[in-house]
Amino acid sequence: MVWFYLTPIIYNAAMIPEPYHRYIMLNPLTLIVEMFRSIVLDGVVPSGDLFWGALLYSLCFLLLGYFIFNKRESRLAEEL
Repeated sequence: MVWFYLTPIIYNAAMIPEPYHRYIMLNPLTLIVEMFRSIVLDGVVPSGDLFWGALLYSLCFLLLGYFIFNKRESRLAEEL
């Protein structure tokens, strides 16, 4: 429930006060929601900052998942 309210789905990220704006941008879903919002609601191509930030988050989570999978691969069949 907390993650829902920390992700700007029902509100715009621009509505967040400036001191807290950097914390809301640490949420990986914020970038994806803002890109979707700019395409659907505003009808414009998302800015490069949003795109590169979302790409960076995606690559970081991909590498993290890859390393965790490789570490636990031998026990995966037993845990399923």
